[in-house]
Amino acid sequence: DEILAAYRLLAPRLDKTWTVTTPGSGPVVPLIDVYDALTLLPGAAREYPLAEFARDVHLLDRQPEARTKDGRRFTLPNSTGSKGGKRLTVADEQGGERVYVGLALHMEA
Repeated sequence: DEILAAYRLLAPRLDKTWTVTTPGSGPVVPLIDVYDALTLLPGAAREYPLAEFARDVHLLDRQPEARTKDGRRFTLPNSTGSKGGKRLTVADEQGGERVYVGLALHMEA
């Protein structure tokens, strides 16, 4: 629920035409920006470290059919930003590396 709230706060800044009722895919919000929004309050980053957020993103990725209460599906698209510093890297269960860059919501038309 918190990730969804952060997305709803940040997405309109990236696409002024996007609203919570817009069908299709919403804008890709950098995951680091989502984390920053979640940890704005003093001490919040200490209580919810970036590594824990990255783990939560990985768990979300492992549930591709996970949906919000109103039926939207989370997607974790990669972009050219995956080569820069704004990315999350997680070791998966097989010892491989997973890189996460952005988060988008998708609503069926």
